[in-house]
Amino acid sequence: MPAFLQLFFDIAFWRKGPQDVPASASVLAITAASYALISFAQLLQLKVDAANSLLQVALHVGVVSAMVAIFLAIAGKSTRWLQTMIALTGVGALLSIADLAMMFVLSMPGISILLSSWQLLTVVLVLLLFGRILQQALESGLGMGMALAFAILVASESVSSVFVEIAPQAAAK
Repeated sequence: MPAFLQLFFDIAFWRKGPQDVPASASVLAITAASYALISFAQLLQLKVDAANSLLQVALHVGVVSAMVAIFLAIAGKSTRWLQTMIALTGVGALLSIADLAMMFVLSMPGISILLSSWQLLTVVLVLLLFGRILQQALESGLGMGMALAFAILVASESVSSVFVEIAPQAAAK
């Protein structure tokens, strides 16, 4: 398994944290691009058109980036932004791959009843994993990290809802 993939699995399984990620702008560019590409594919699978998918992914990455910078600045740990973003986008890409695979399985006849359970589990996983990364970056408690992860999710969804036209709304026009 490639070293970076193993690193993100180790972060997801709480064996490592953002402090174990090299502070490299090129690594961030690769992980953020991977995360964005996989997120774009997720949205296309949900029947969101390409332009709105692209906008939603860009807004999400921008909101996460800005909020993490703000949280770290408030905590006096701004120098950890690069490593924290690499950890978040790397683990986010892993979660997105798992979600894509599960959405494919759940689209099969007779299995769709599990969709809402999977969606709830996905939110819980995001809160736990992103919360853990933020906890370690901020040297805070897990509850605080999860609360900040929740704030990021809410802010990202709120910003997206203002700027992105979702497929059902487009069909209604």
